[in-house]
Amino acid sequence: MLKPETAHKIATWGVSTFPVLQYNKRLYEASLTLSDLSKLSRDICAMSFTNPVGIAAGLDKTGKLIRWAQYIGAGHIEVGTIVPEPQIGNPKPRMFRLREHAALINRMGFNSPGVSQVRRNIIRERQRLGAKKAIIIGGNIGKNKETAEKDASLDYFLAAHGIADVVDYVSINVSSPNTPGLRNLQHGEYLREIIGATRDGVGSKETIFTRYKPIAVKIAPDMSDDEVVALCKICAEMEVDIIIATNTTLSREGVEPHKNAAEAGGLSGKPLQRLSRHVTKVVRDNWDGVLVSVGGIDSPEEVQYRLSECKADLVQMYTALAYQGPSLIRNVARGIIP
Repeated sequence: MLKPETAHKIATWGVSTFPVLQYNKRLYEASLTLSDLSKLSRDICAMSFTNPVGIAAGLDKTGKLIRWAQYIGAGHIEVGTIVPEPQIGNPKPRMFRLREHAALINRMGFNSPGVSQVRRNIIRERQRLGAKKAIIIGGNIGKNKETAEKDASLDYFLAAHGIADVVDYVSINVSSPNTPGLRNLQHGEYLREIIGATRDGVGSKETIFTRYKPIAVKIAPDMSDDEVVALCKICAEMEVDIIIATNTTLSREGVEPHKNAAEAGGLSGKPLQRLSRHVTKVVRDNWDGVLVSVGGIDSPEEVQYRLSECKADLVQMYTALAYQGPSLIRNVARGIIP
Protein backbone atom coordinates (compact mmCIF):
# COMPACT_ATOMS: atom_id res chain seq x y z
CA MET A 1 0.00 0.00 0.00
CA LEU A 2 1.25 3.48 -0.87
CA LYS A 3 2.20 5.82 1.95
CA PRO A 4 -0.51 8.45 2.55
CA GLU A 5 1.53 11.42 1.35
CA THR A 6 2.74 9.52 -1.75
CA ALA A 7 -0.83 8.55 -2.62
CA HIS A 8 -1.92 12.17 -2.14
CA LYS A 9 0.85 13.42 -4.47
CA ILE A 10 -0.04 10.93 -7.20
CA ALA A 11 -3.74 11.72 -6.95
CA THR A 12 -3.04 15.46 -6.98
CA TRP A 13 -0.87 15.14 -10.07
CA GLY A 14 -3.54 13.09 -11.84
CA VAL A 15 -6.50 15.34 -11.18
CA SER A 16 -4.53 18.55 -11.80
CA THR A 17 -3.19 17.24 -15.12
CA PHE A 18 -6.40 15.56 -16.32
CA PRO A 19 -9.20 17.05 -14.22
CA VAL A 20 -12.08 16.21 -16.57
CA LEU A 21 -10.91 12.66 -17.13
CA GLN A 22 -11.01 11.91 -13.40
CA TYR A 23 -14.78 12.19 -13.34
CA ASN A 24 -17.64 11.52 -15.74
CA LYS A 25 -18.65 15.15 -15.97
CA ARG A 26 -21.62 14.60 -18.29
CA LEU A 27 -23.25 12.03 -16.02
CA TYR A 28 -22.52 14.16 -12.98
CA GLU A 29 -24.10 17.29 -14.45
CA ALA A 30 -27.14 15.28 -15.57
CA SER A 31 -27.66 13.96 -12.05
CA LEU A 32 -27.45 17.45 -10.63
CA THR A 33 -30.00 18.74 -13.13
CA LEU A 34 -32.42 15.99 -12.15
CA SER A 35 -31.90 16.82 -8.49
CA ASP A 36 -32.45 20.56 -8.94
CA LEU A 37 -29.23 21.52 -7.18
CA SER A 38 -30.05 25.20 -7.72
CA LYS A 39 -32.12 25.04 -4.51
CA LEU A 40 -28.85 24.90 -2.59
CA SER A 41 -27.31 28.08 -4.00
CA ARG A 42 -26.71 30.99 -1.64
CA ASP A 43 -25.14 34.44 -1.64
CA ILE A 44 -22.76 35.09 1.24
CA CYS A 45 -20.57 38.18 1.63
CA ALA A 46 -21.36 39.09 -1.98
CA MET A 47 -20.08 35.66 -3.12
CA SER A 48 -22.39 33.31 -5.02
CA PHE A 49 -22.02 29.72 -3.84
CA THR A 50 -23.61 27.03 -6.01
CA ASN A 51 -24.04 24.93 -2.87
CA PRO A 52 -22.86 25.06 0.76
CA VAL A 53 -20.41 22.13 0.53
CA GLY A 54 -16.75 23.03 0.04
CA ILE A 55 -13.25 21.58 0.27
CA ALA A 56 -11.14 22.56 3.27
CA ALA A 57 -7.60 23.89 3.13
CA GLY A 58 -4.92 21.21 3.06
CA LEU A 59 -6.13 19.15 0.13
CA ASP A 60 -4.96 21.67 -2.47
CA LYS A 61 -1.84 23.39 -1.18
CA THR A 62 -0.67 24.63 -4.59
CA GLY A 63 -3.79 25.91 -6.37
CA LYS A 64 -3.81 23.18 -9.03
CA LEU A 65 -7.07 21.42 -8.11
CA ILE A 66 -9.57 24.23 -8.67
CA ARG A 67 -10.99 22.91 -11.95
CA TRP A 68 -11.26 19.41 -10.50
CA ALA A 69 -13.07 20.77 -7.44
CA GLN A 70 -15.61 22.52 -9.65
CA TYR A 71 -16.10 19.42 -11.80
CA ILE A 72 -16.94 17.26 -8.77
CA GLY A 73 -19.49 19.82 -7.62
CA ALA A 74 -17.82 21.65 -4.72
CA GLY A 75 -19.31 25.05 -3.97
CA HIS A 76 -15.92 26.38 -2.90
CA ILE A 77 -12.34 25.32 -2.32
CA GLU A 78 -9.82 26.80 0.09
CA VAL A 79 -6.31 26.69 -1.34
CA GLY A 80 -3.36 26.48 1.05
CA THR A 81 -2.01 27.02 3.55
CA ILE A 82 0.00 29.57 1.51
CA VAL A 83 3.14 31.13 3.00
CA PRO A 84 5.27 33.97 1.61
CA GLU A 85 8.44 31.98 0.84
CA PRO A 86 8.74 28.37 -0.37
CA GLN A 87 9.31 25.81 2.37
CA ILE A 88 9.42 22.02 2.43
CA GLY A 89 7.54 21.58 5.69
CA ASN A 90 8.32 19.04 8.39
CA PRO A 91 10.46 15.91 7.91
CA LYS A 92 8.80 12.80 6.48
CA PRO A 93 6.88 10.67 7.31
CA ARG A 94 4.32 13.30 8.30
CA MET A 95 0.91 11.87 7.37
CA PHE A 96 -0.63 8.76 8.91
CA ARG A 97 -3.83 6.82 8.28
CA LEU A 98 -6.13 5.62 11.05
CA ARG A 99 -8.37 3.79 8.64
CA GLU A 100 -10.66 2.03 11.12
CA HIS A 101 -11.42 5.44 12.64
CA ALA A 102 -11.85 7.19 9.26
CA ALA A 103 -9.16 9.58 10.44
CA LEU A 104 -5.78 11.04 9.53
CA ILE A 105 -2.94 12.49 11.55
CA ASN A 106 -0.75 14.99 9.76
CA ARG A 107 2.17 17.20 10.70
CA MET A 108 2.88 18.56 7.23
CA GLY A 109 4.08 21.93 8.51
CA PHE A 110 2.85 24.29 5.78
CA ASN A 111 4.77 22.69 2.92
CA SER A 112 4.26 25.21 0.13
CA PRO A 113 5.85 26.42 -3.10
CA GLY A 114 5.36 29.98 -1.80
CA VAL A 115 2.83 32.65 -2.59
CA SER A 116 4.24 33.66 -5.99
CA GLN A 117 3.97 30.14 -7.43
CA VAL A 118 0.54 29.49 -5.90
CA ARG A 119 -0.65 32.76 -7.39
CA ARG A 120 0.50 31.67 -10.85
CA ASN A 121 -1.24 28.32 -10.46
CA ILE A 122 -4.54 29.93 -9.43
CA ILE A 123 -4.39 32.33 -12.38
CA ARG A 124 -3.84 29.38 -14.73
CA GLU A 125 -6.79 27.46 -13.26
CA ARG A 126 -9.06 30.51 -13.49
CA GLN A 127 -8.07 31.07 -17.11
CA ARG A 128 -8.80 27.46 -18.02
CA LEU A 129 -12.24 27.69 -16.44
CA GLY A 130 -12.88 31.05 -18.09
CA ALA A 131 -16.52 32.08 -18.17
CA LYS A 132 -17.46 28.66 -16.76
CA LYS A 133 -15.95 29.52 -13.37
CA ALA A 134 -18.63 28.96 -10.75
CA ILE A 135 -16.59 27.77 -7.79
CA ILE A 136 -15.61 30.20 -5.03
CA ILE A 137 -11.86 30.22 -4.32
CA GLY A 138 -10.43 30.97 -0.91
CA GLY A 139 -6.79 31.55 -0.09
CA ASN A 140 -5.70 30.16 3.29
CA ILE A 141 -2.58 31.99 4.49
CA GLY A 142 0.02 31.43 7.21
CA LYS A 143 3.54 32.31 8.29
CA ASN A 144 6.83 30.67 7.37
CA LYS A 145 8.20 28.34 10.03
CA GLU A 146 11.33 30.41 10.68
CA THR A 147 9.41 33.67 11.12
CA ALA A 148 9.26 34.68 14.78
CA GLU A 149 5.87 35.18 16.40
CA LYS A 150 6.58 38.90 16.87
CA ASP A 151 7.16 39.25 13.12
CA ALA A 152 4.28 37.03 12.00
CA SER A 153 2.00 39.87 10.91
CA LEU A 154 4.41 40.75 8.08
CA ASP A 155 4.14 37.21 6.67
CA TYR A 156 0.34 37.41 6.71
CA PHE A 157 0.52 40.78 4.96
CA LEU A 158 2.82 39.40 2.25
CA ALA A 159 0.75 36.27 1.68
CA ALA A 160 -2.52 38.23 1.53
CA HIS A 161 -0.95 40.84 -0.73
CA GLY A 162 0.26 38.12 -3.07
CA ILE A 163 -3.10 36.43 -3.67
CA ALA A 164 -5.73 39.09 -2.97
CA ASP A 165 -6.59 39.73 -6.60
CA VAL A 166 -6.89 36.06 -7.66
CA VAL A 167 -9.06 34.63 -4.86
CA ASP A 168 -12.58 35.40 -3.67
CA TYR A 169 -11.75 35.52 0.04
CA VAL A 170 -8.69 35.29 2.29
CA SER A 171 -8.57 32.95 5.30
CA ILE A 172 -6.13 33.50 8.18
CA ASN A 173 -4.70 30.24 9.55
CA VAL A 174 -3.57 30.74 13.14
CA SER A 175 -4.73 27.32 14.29
CA SER A 176 -2.55 24.62 12.73
CA PRO A 177 -0.82 22.57 15.44
CA ASN A 178 2.11 21.78 13.16
CA THR A 179 3.99 25.11 13.11
CA PRO A 180 5.65 25.88 16.46
CA GLY A 181 3.94 28.75 18.29
CA LEU A 182 1.29 29.32 15.62
CA ARG A 183 -1.67 28.74 17.94
CA ASN A 184 -0.37 31.50 20.23
CA LEU A 185 -1.44 33.87 17.45
CA GLN A 186 -5.14 33.12 18.04
CA HIS A 187 -5.18 35.39 21.08
CA GLY A 188 -5.08 39.06 22.04
CA GLU A 189 -2.81 41.56 20.35
CA TYR A 190 -1.16 38.95 18.13
CA LEU A 191 -4.54 38.20 16.53
CA ARG A 192 -5.44 41.88 16.20
CA GLU A 193 -2.11 42.61 14.48
CA ILE A 194 -2.47 39.70 12.08
CA ILE A 195 -6.03 40.58 11.12
CA GLY A 196 -4.97 44.18 10.57
CA ALA A 197 -1.97 43.16 8.50
CA THR A 198 -4.10 40.80 6.40
CA ARG A 199 -6.63 43.54 5.76
CA ASP A 200 -3.81 45.86 4.72
CA GLY A 201 -2.53 43.16 2.37
CA VAL A 202 -5.94 42.64 0.81
CA GLY A 203 -6.88 46.31 0.64
CA SER A 204 -3.54 47.79 -0.30
CA LYS A 205 -3.47 46.07 -3.67
CA GLU A 206 -5.17 47.37 -6.80
CA THR A 207 -7.06 44.29 -7.92
CA ILE A 208 -8.66 43.07 -11.11
CA PHE A 209 -11.94 42.86 -9.18
CA THR A 210 -13.91 45.76 -7.79
CA ARG A 211 -15.80 43.99 -5.02
CA TYR A 212 -14.71 43.72 -1.41
CA LYS A 213 -12.71 40.62 -0.48
CA PRO A 214 -13.98 39.03 2.74
CA ILE A 215 -11.53 37.95 5.45
CA ALA A 216 -11.91 34.74 7.47
CA VAL A 217 -10.19 33.42 10.59
CA LYS A 218 -9.75 29.65 11.01
CA ILE A 219 -9.68 28.51 14.62
CA ALA A 220 -8.57 25.45 16.61
CA PRO A 221 -10.92 22.94 18.27
CA ASP A 222 -8.76 22.72 21.39
CA MET A 223 -9.52 26.14 22.90
CA SER A 224 -11.66 26.55 25.99
CA ASP A 225 -15.12 28.06 25.59
CA ASP A 226 -13.87 31.27 27.19
CA GLU A 227 -11.02 31.47 24.66
CA VAL A 228 -13.45 30.96 21.79
CA VAL A 229 -15.69 33.73 23.13
CA ALA A 230 -12.71 36.08 23.45
CA LEU A 231 -11.66 35.28 19.89
CA CYS A 232 -15.18 36.01 18.61
CA LYS A 233 -15.06 39.41 20.32
CA ILE A 234 -11.75 40.27 18.66
CA CYS A 235 -13.07 39.17 15.26
CA ALA A 236 -16.13 41.38 15.72
CA GLU A 237 -13.98 44.29 16.85
CA MET A 238 -11.68 43.87 13.83
CA GLU A 239 -14.64 43.47 11.45
CA VAL A 240 -13.73 39.96 10.31
CA ASP A 241 -16.34 38.55 7.94
CA ILE A 242 -16.09 34.78 8.47
CA ILE A 243 -15.02 32.36 11.20
CA ILE A 244 -14.06 28.83 10.17
CA ALA A 245 -14.43 26.20 12.92
CA THR A 246 -12.31 24.10 13.15
CA ASN A 247 -8.78 23.02 12.29
CA THR A 248 -7.33 19.63 13.35
CA THR A 249 -7.05 18.58 17.00
CA LEU A 250 -4.25 17.50 19.30
CA SER A 251 -6.71 15.29 21.19
CA ARG A 252 -6.51 11.53 20.70
CA GLU A 253 -9.84 10.75 22.36
CA GLY A 254 -11.36 7.67 20.80
CA VAL A 255 -8.27 6.61 18.83
CA GLU A 256 -5.82 5.83 21.67
CA PRO A 257 -5.42 2.11 20.87
CA HIS A 258 -4.34 2.75 17.27
CA LYS A 259 -0.67 2.21 16.48
CA ASN A 260 -0.44 5.69 14.91
CA ALA A 261 -2.22 7.52 17.73
CA ALA A 262 1.08 8.48 19.36
CA GLU A 263 2.29 10.28 16.23
CA ALA A 264 2.62 14.03 16.65
CA GLY A 265 0.34 16.23 14.57
CA GLY A 266 -3.26 17.22 14.05
CA LEU A 267 -6.01 14.60 14.03
CA SER A 268 -8.79 15.00 11.46
CA GLY A 269 -11.80 12.98 10.34
CA LYS A 270 -14.56 11.23 12.26
CA PRO A 271 -12.97 11.54 15.76
CA LEU A 272 -12.92 15.33 15.38
CA GLN A 273 -16.70 15.45 14.88
CA ARG A 274 -17.73 16.01 18.50
CA LEU A 275 -15.18 18.76 19.16
CA SER A 276 -15.94 20.53 15.89
CA ARG A 277 -19.68 20.49 16.54
CA HIS A 278 -19.18 21.94 20.01
CA VAL A 279 -16.86 24.75 18.95
CA THR A 280 -19.12 25.60 16.00
CA LYS A 281 -22.05 26.00 18.40
CA VAL A 282 -20.03 28.16 20.81
CA VAL A 283 -18.97 30.39 17.94
CA ARG A 284 -22.55 30.74 16.68
CA ASP A 285 -23.76 31.68 20.15
CA ASN A 286 -21.21 34.51 20.22
CA TRP A 287 -20.86 35.48 16.58
CA ASP A 288 -23.30 37.14 14.20
CA GLY A 289 -21.12 36.87 11.11
CA VAL A 290 -20.69 34.10 8.56
CA LEU A 291 -19.78 30.72 10.07
CA VAL A 292 -18.16 27.79 8.26
CA SER A 293 -18.10 24.39 9.99
CA VAL A 294 -15.40 21.81 9.23
CA GLY A 295 -14.15 18.70 11.00
CA GLY A 296 -15.54 15.17 10.83
CA ILE A 297 -18.14 15.97 8.18
CA ASP A 298 -18.72 12.80 6.18
CA SER A 299 -22.39 12.43 5.20
CA PRO A 300 -25.53 14.33 4.17
CA GLU A 301 -26.85 13.86 7.70
CA GLU A 302 -23.77 15.47 9.23
CA VAL A 303 -23.90 18.37 6.77
CA GLN A 304 -27.56 18.92 7.63
CA TYR A 305 -26.71 18.84 11.34
CA ARG A 306 -24.05 21.53 10.92
CA LEU A 307 -26.37 23.73 8.87
CA SER A 308 -29.49 23.34 11.01
CA GLU A 309 -28.40 22.48 14.57
CA CYS A 310 -25.04 24.29 14.58
CA LYS A 311 -26.44 27.07 12.37
CA ALA A 312 -23.40 27.18 10.09
CA ASP A 313 -23.72 28.93 6.74
CA LEU A 314 -21.30 26.66 4.89
CA VAL A 315 -19.41 23.42 5.51
CA GLN A 316 -16.05 22.04 4.37
CA MET A 317 -14.69 18.50 4.00
CA TYR A 318 -11.25 16.97 3.57
CA THR A 319 -10.52 13.66 5.32
CA ALA A 320 -13.85 12.07 4.33
CA LEU A 321 -12.97 12.77 0.69
CA ALA A 322 -9.73 10.83 1.13
CA TYR A 323 -11.67 7.77 2.31
CA GLN A 324 -14.92 8.01 0.33
CA GLY A 325 -13.71 9.61 -2.90
CA PRO A 326 -14.90 12.61 -4.95
CA SER A 327 -18.44 11.27 -5.40
CA LEU A 328 -19.00 12.22 -1.74
CA ILE A 329 -19.53 15.87 -2.75
CA ARG A 330 -22.32 14.89 -5.14
CA ASN A 331 -23.91 12.48 -2.70
CA VAL A 332 -23.88 15.03 0.11
CA ALA A 333 -25.29 17.79 -2.11
CA ARG A 334 -28.09 15.59 -3.37
CA GLY A 335 -28.82 14.40 0.13
CA ILE A 336 -29.51 17.86 1.53
CA ILE A 337 -31.66 19.27 -1.27
CA PRO A 338 -34.90 20.56 0.30
